[in-house]
Amino acid sequence: MKYAWFVSLIASTAFATPWKFPCPEGEIARYDALRTRESIVVDGRLDEAVWSAAPRSPKFVDIISGKPAIHDTQAAVVWDEENLYVGFWIQEPLMQAKYTNHNDPIYYDNDVEVFIAGEDAYYEFEVNAFNTVYEAFMIWKDAYETGGFSGLPEFQRNKMKPFNGVGFKTHPRGERLGAFEWIFPGKKTAVAIDGTVNDHKDRDGGWTVELAFPWKGMALLSKALPPRQGDVLRMDFSRFNTYKAKDDSGGWVWTRHGIWDSHIPECFVQVRFDTNDVRETGFVSLFDGKSLNGWNAPDPSYWSIEEGAITGRITKEHPCTTNQYLVWLGGNLGDFELKLKSRVTGEGGINNGFQFRSRVMADRDVAGYQVDNNLKTDWLVRLYDEHGRHTLAWRGQRTMFDRDGKATHSKIEEAQGPAAFRLEDWHDYHLICEGPRLTLRVNDRLMAEVIDNDPLHADAAGVLALQLHSGPSTLVQFKDIRLKKLRRVAD
Repeated sequence: MKYAWFVSLIASTAFATPWKFPCPEGEIARYDALRTRESIVVDGRLDEAVWSAAPRSPKFVDIISGKPAIHDTQAAVVWDEENLYVGFWIQEPLMQAKYTNHNDPIYYDNDVEVFIAGEDAYYEFEVNAFNTVYEAFMIWKDAYETGGFSGLPEFQRNKMKPFNGVGFKTHPRGERLGAFEWIFPGKKTAVAIDGTVNDHKDRDGGWTVELAFPWKGMALLSKALPPRQGDVLRMDFSRFNTYKAKDDSGGWVWTRHGIWDSHIPECFVQVRFDTNDVRETGFVSLFDGKSLNGWNAPDPSYWSIEEGAITGRITKEHPCTTNQYLVWLGGNLGDFELKLKSRVTGEGGINNGFQFRSRVMADRDVAGYQVDNNLKTDWLVRLYDEHGRHTLAWRGQRTMFDRDGKATHSKIEEAQGPAAFRLEDWHDYHLICEGPRLTLRVNDRLMAEVIDNDPLHADAAGVLALQLHSGPSTLVQFKDIRLKKLRRVAD
């Protein structure tokens, strides 16, 4: 593993001398941050495909004991040439926040925090459910002069305050000098709320946080940014809560510190930067490009391989009066991501698509969730329930079904208006199924989404099947079919 120069002093201090820090050395977490080539809009929702693809941290544990926390918290990191991105998923049934001004003491609220460590300094960031930010820049006192910090206007000595940690007062490097008016240049922060803040009459789902830290803003931490393949940066990810419980300190972290103190860079997660595309990690191919191995059709006469694509064909000489399906033999799928290319042509308003989380019926028809498309329509694609509730969400629509089956609809603005793709041309589908959330993207743009909390009709798992819809002459093709399982489901 290649370590960037900006953590070399931390590494040499940690490993060349006896371990002098309260976190168990062997428990320090390591994480591979993958690169994204997809544009990220920092709106707090974490609904870009990149966040579904990024590996999430384990659930946070108590900062002192390392025991499981009361509520779930997870984080993920991705990056590109311009920014370091951090996402948080925070379960919180009783959301609360008080502070609204920048650098208010939101560590007395329920907050999440990120620390980024360089060789001679580190940056502290905190945010609460109101998207109120607290931040500071900490410089090791022994590097204040030698590291060139003393000559910078923002770090003039009269602006710096001594700081010697919180619970760990015997750090080998000694005291720090804190710049508590320093603002990270160009950072973007956003919070999305699932529930109501400061209203304890109901129970909330929690909140998500989305952050972008420009590499240019980290110039005081390192000159070796953006990172190269294999470079490592020490980062800390934590959550602090006003409520406590027996055997739970209320401070939760990705990797435990062994003491009530976040300001110990040697205990931070070792984040290794990987130039591989985050959205391609973990995918396996379901189609070899030359045969139907791994697939099954009740009537194979409609299916063939042409031009390296699975091809379904209806002609006047070989008509079709019932829907035909090509079922993947890999078993039931629960939570997963599916990517494939498709195109369809034919006479008139040809209907086609593919089934997922579905079931094969006695007559060999297939019922359940479907990505449905239709030529000669305004909507072109939708999320559908074959032999069930029919349309779940049109293109440009987000639908939430509650536990009583009632549907609430909202607009997906980027998918409004004329479609930016043609079904007759090769186009890319990206389907993400995670719990009750079904997300459909076409050519990297969000098209439709369903959150299906209806216990009578929602499907948690089922088969994957390509459809050739009955009707007039039709040619449908599928290729580059790739799957990433997010959760194993028994067949």
